[in-house]
Amino acid sequence: MEPATWRFPSARKSVLVEGDGKTDFAWGLGGSVGIGLTQNVSFDVGYRYMDLGKFEAGTLSRCIDKEFTQGIDSNYSTQEIILGIRYTF
Repeated sequence: MEPATWRFPSARKSVLVEGDGKTDFAWGLGGSVGIGLTQNVSFDVGYRYMDLGKFEAGTLSRCIDKEFTQGIDSNYSTQEIILGIRYTF
């Protein structure tokens, strides 16, 4: 696959990224609890974990006025705590 080149209006030089695309498996798990405050209002507390799989990026050879020679190889996951107020009609 040919390297991709992006141009940014504020930059005087282009960005050259080498690599290709790949699809990976992503999954998530979550849960929540509602605590009743009144007949119509409840307080919600939740948790969500998402694993978006392995992330790889090719070598970034030029960016503005600097050169980079190391690619990126990492896993991407998130953990979230969700708080909310729910009103029931």
